[in-house]
Amino acid sequence: RYRHGMTGNRWLQMIAENPDHSERYIERFRTMAADGADLNGEARFVDAMVGRGARILDAGCGPGRVGGRLAELGHAVVGVDIDPALIAAAEAEHPGSTWLTGDLATVDLSAAGADGPFDVIVCAGNVVTFLDPDTRRSVAEQFAAHLAAGGRVVVGFGTNRGYEVADFAADTRAAGLAMDLELSSWHLHPYEASSDFLVAVLSFARSCTVLPEGLEHIRTTEDFDETSVPAGLLRAHRVADGVWGRLVVHSGSVRFVFEDEPEQPYVVTAGNDVAIPPARHHHVELVGPVSFAVEFHRFPATPSPTVGTESTALAAER
Repeated sequence: RYRHGMTGNRWLQMIAENPDHSERYIERFRTMAADGADLNGEARFVDAMVGRGARILDAGCGPGRVGGRLAELGHAVVGVDIDPALIAAAEAEHPGSTWLTGDLATVDLSAAGADGPFDVIVCAGNVVTFLDPDTRRSVAEQFAAHLAAGGRVVVGFGTNRGYEVADFAADTRAAGLAMDLELSSWHLHPYEASSDFLVAVLSFARSCTVLPEGLEHIRTTEDFDETSVPAGLLRAHRVADGVWGRLVVHSGSVRFVFEDEPEQPYVVTAGNDVAIPPARHHHVELVGPVSFAVEFHRFPATPSPTVGTESTALAAER
């Protein structure tokens, strides 16, 4: 239900063809609820993934069916939808949460004071199949930019609605996300090649060899050696939300450790590098003489941090 430009988004096309489409959509779910239909499958799924009080982004929230229920269950919910009629319905029926009108590919959550990071980003209701195809990868990048360390993205859509599963996988992989789980329903049925619906659970890719596609370089630090390395880099720290880092070794080697995988350190040697996802805690261990620098990158839609705030390690040195 999102767009880039005026005509590529299927939801906007449907509204243009039928101005009553949004109201009919809202009334459809009101009628289903009044008839006792179970409309909470997606919310139950997401609720089981997190503890109480999680921060959740309902991406393509519509009239608040999923996000509203998650708020009732005790979570802090932000919902975004391009259709102001659906947002108005969400505000009326589910007060207390934050409901924003905007395009998922370009919405500035920080300007609205709702930029996360989020423990879960849920995108249900076939939302991704309504996207302008030109914005699919941009939306995946936005998800990655606003996801907390250890967070998950959950996307559900019909596989026969114009968005091939292979293309979805390529778009999310390019944004630095990896598919951890594939199901064919919100009720945990396994996904098979013949399935006509996909529920995908994604998180930051564990591989740390390649930065996602589409990043813009922010800056590169000065070169550090074993005598000048900031103390903050030697203890647990993280890059800022929405920022990707890359540690590049010029000579010697360092041991690079993610705090959530201490048993799997990476020895980074001269001429090699390690990619660092947003908000994932890590530290560097010196193993001898070394020269290295740290690059910082962001997706174009992510606000650029001020110099020195790209990493908690560097901020601590200021």
